[in-house]
Amino acid sequence: MKRFLRHLALAAGLAIPAAGRALAQVPDLAPLEVNVNGGKYLNDSKTILIPTVNLYLAIEGTAWSTGKSQGNNVKTKGKYAVRGIDKAWAQGLSRQIHDDLVGRLKAEGYTVLTYGDIKGDENVVSIGRRKADEHYPLPKVGDKVMTIDYLLAAPSDEQAFKPPLQGPHWAFRGAAKGHDAVVLIPEYWILTPQMWGEKEEGYKRVSTSINIAPGMNLRAAWIWFINPKAAGGTIQTKSETRNVTETAGTVSETGSNEIDAGWLKQTSASWKMTIDPTAYGAGVLRAAGAVNKAVIEAMKKENAKG
Repeated sequence: MKRFLRHLALAAGLAIPAAGRALAQVPDLAPLEVNVNGGKYLNDSKTILIPTVNLYLAIEGTAWSTGKSQGNNVKTKGKYAVRGIDKAWAQGLSRQIHDDLVGRLKAEGYTVLTYGDIKGDENVVSIGRRKADEHYPLPKVGDKVMTIDYLLAAPSDEQAFKPPLQGPHWAFRGAAKGHDAVVLIPEYWILTPQMWGEKEEGYKRVSTSINIAPGMNLRAAWIWFINPKAAGGTIQTKSETRNVTETAGTVSETGSNEIDAGWLKQTSASWKMTIDPTAYGAGVLRAAGAVNKAVIEAMKKENAKG
């Protein structure tokens, strides 16, 4: 783990220690807990249609830590950029996640349709597709609340569908009706590196810091679904973020800056996360596999309700 700090007391200073231990070794993922909304609609067909998988991989992010002491403000800002995400490789991960979910559904007795079964349907052809970002080989999606940008890796360019405001499943309500199927659109949000802010306060002093580690988190997962009658819902992982792996690559500092305006003291630094494709890919598949397993269990519970 790396940390840089801004101390506000009698004096201010900047410290960037050498890389130390990241997070504790992550054990196998325990079963994920999910919330199901509109679960009864999952039982409206034994045919499941999975047009795509949306795999979101963090590519740029920012974190802040702020404090105040004796009328003075102190801020610490960290930024990171991820390097090494190859388009074909990322789409390959998305296909593996897709195939894993398809296999699990078939094992439960479902008939499963995929993009190849519907790609010629008029109401599918007419859906817009996302375009690659001007700086990256894949579409980029921003999260303004979390100040994180993600790359979207679908199994193929043709499966990078633009979602309507109602959610990505809504675009496939016609396909659900035409094929008498329940449509599932899985989304997996992967966050690496891990960056977070901290603040410590004491008598006439406050310190803020930003921490960064090369681990990986499963931030969240949503599975959107819609039945042949255009009624649907979601399966969502509960709010806690899960640690997936301790090391998904290496983190190196690329620059830092310090501002002292008297009443405002601000330190900022930026880092580059260079992924290890083997470790990173294994972490993604580990997280997505746990999600897929939880989805199957949730569907079984809803089916048991009748």
